[in-house]
Amino acid sequence: FPVTIGSVVLVALGANDTANAMAALANGGKPRPAASIASDVASVVDRVKSQGPSKVIFLLFPNGPGRGPKGSGAEHYGGAYQDEVRAAIRSAVGVPIIDINGKPLTDGVHAGMSTYKEVANEVMNMAKPSANKETSSNDSKDQTANQESFVVDVPQGKRGPKIADVQKSLEALGIPLPNPIVTGK
Repeated sequence: FPVTIGSVVLVALGANDTANAMAALANGGKPRPAASIASDVASVVDRVKSQGPSKVIFLLFPNGPGRGPKGSGAEHYGGAYQDEVRAAIRSAVGVPIIDINGKPLTDGVHAGMSTYKEVANEVMNMAKPSANKETSSNDSKDQTANQESFVVDVPQGKRGPKIADVQKSLEALGIPLPNPIVTGK
């Protein structure tokens, strides 16, 4: 996954690995150690960092209440093991973390759009150059030009509420879409 040098990257991983480990435990199996999941997450973060973005930020999943229809997988979210994995990831990633624990969840697993908009705003604030960092006016003009020319193309044939959610998230980040009306297409 190529990363543009100078970009800001938000990485969010580990929630499904945690739920899968909890499902194994519920079925009489042995879950993966929390440190193993954290190590996998940290290796992805390190790979992203090695590609030269200006900033990498990690979005730490919440310890969800685990509600949802039986068989949906939501029943495997929440609890002490999930807290253990969250703590291991927090220690392992080595980048700034945005933790959405305690935010309202729409289905026991995912936060609502208002939370993701808050995250987008926090990422934008974290992405601003610090007052101590000196940049030339040309650098700042180049960054602005790159931001304004970035357009996301949604693949053909992908439709539905999940695509609409992605479109809303991209719009919340200020990324222009080819079709500015959120349609799920």
